[in-house]
Amino acid sequence: MLEMVQNGAKNRLATFFWYMTTVEEGGETGFPRAGGKPPVTDYARSCTEGLVVHPKKGHATLFYSMLPSGEFDVYSLHGGCPVLKGRKWAVNKVRTFAFAPLFCILVCFYEKKRR
Repeated sequence: MLEMVQNGAKNRLATFFWYMTTVEEGGETGFPRAGGKPPVTDYARSCTEGLVVHPKKGHATLFYSMLPSGEFDVYSLHGGCPVLKGRKWAVNKVRTFAFAPLFCILVCFYEKKRR
C-alpha cells in the first residue's frame, strides 16, 4: 500500500477546510460524485449535483481523498463554486499520506493571529 502511494502521485489523505466568512451567494464547495454519482462531464453543473457545502463562518468540512487500501477515492472529487455575492475566506490543511494525525487548524490559526 505505501509503495503504491510513494511511487504514484502522493495523493492527499485528508483535507480540513474551515470557512472564515459566510458568503451571501455562491462560494460552495461541491462534491459532484458524492453518493456514488457518475463521472463529471459538465463542471458547470458540479455546484448543483452531489453534495454541496455552503460556506458559513466557523463551520468546517473534513473529507478523505483515499480509501483504507491507499487507493484514490474517485468520489472525493471536489471544487470551489464561484462566489456570486460577498467574499469567501477559508483556511485549509491538507494531510498527505503519513501516519501522523491532522494538525489542529484552530490552534495554528490562533497562534498566527496572536503574532
